[in-house]
Amino acid sequence: MKMTEQPAGRPNPHIGAFVLETLTIGMYGEPRHTLREYVQNAYDSIRTAQRTKFLAGRGRVDVNITSQQLSVRDNGLGVRAELAWSTLTSIGASRKDRTRDAGFRGIGRLAGMAYCEELVFRTTFPGETILSTIRFDCNKLLAAMNPDEGGDTELASLLADSIVLYQEDHGASSDEHFFEVQLNGLSRAPETLTKADGVNAYL
Repeated sequence: MKMTEQPAGRPNPHIGAFVLETLTIGMYGEPRHTLREYVQNAYDSIRTAQRTKFLAGRGRVDVNITSQQLSVRDNGLGVRAELAWSTLTSIGASRKDRTRDAGFRGIGRLAGMAYCEELVFRTTFPGETILSTIRFDCNKLLAAMNPDEGGDTELASLLADSIVLYQEDHGASSDEHFFEVQLNGLSRAPETLTKADGVNAYL
């Protein structure tokens, strides 16, 4: 059988925005599973901080709910400033160890995308004073996943246009470390995510 090389200049395979829907909304259709994913991630981060001796005391996970924001914050290891973009914008890729971490597929961090207008990750790392903030424009992402759009939007381009990284040089003290998820603008969120009593009972 004769094999031929691909012609030079051949375009890369097209990966449409609907793939993102399958990996996020499609896998986390139950709204409360969003909380489960973020608390599991917090658990993994805390265990990593304890394992690497950056956290001597107890781990802490704070879940706060207001009329327009749900946040989950832990005192785990956080993410290095130089790795914040590559770590928090990757999809289906993770540095976690599947044998000891609760989550390892690298898609759970986007679980809340369907229920908020903006998904924000804030983090610092031990020994660094940089506060990294990554914002996902969920309105733009969800609009591109609308079947009426026809699926022509290329996923990589969509993500590049929908994500912004801010890094504040002296936004944290060198002994501070945390990771926080914010779901901002909860007009699409059901009461199972916005009522504190129900959230507390689920957790």
